Amino acid sequence: MITKPIAARTQLKGMIMKQIARTLLVVSLATTAVAAFAAPPSGPSSAQETTSLWSEFPNMRTYADSHRNDAIVVSGAPVFPSSANETTSLAEEGLVPRRDGGSKAYAGVAQPARN
Repeated sequence: MITKPIAARTQLKGMIMKQIARTLLVVSLATTAVAAFAAPPSGPSSAQETTSLWSEFPNMRTYADSHRNDAIVVSGAPVFPSSANETTSLAEEGLVPRRDGGSKAYAGVAQPARN
């Protein structure tokens, strides 16, 4: 008869610990949220004005300017092969079994029974 009070006390301790854990979770989340809103922004409040590279270096010669009148060279290699050798599938060569279970390479050989 001693086990009932011990079980009740253990159950009560478990409930109290769960309540403490929930309270700590809520307090930590609330503290984090308040700190996040209270912190000053980490970046600049406004963007710096930018100036174009052309206004800084008006006589700068770019790669496009240097190669504006170059001739266009077209590669002589075709984009895709103009011809390809005829290929034979592995199943036709007898290296892969056919769907019906047979194979040309093993046409005259008895096949083992499948369970």
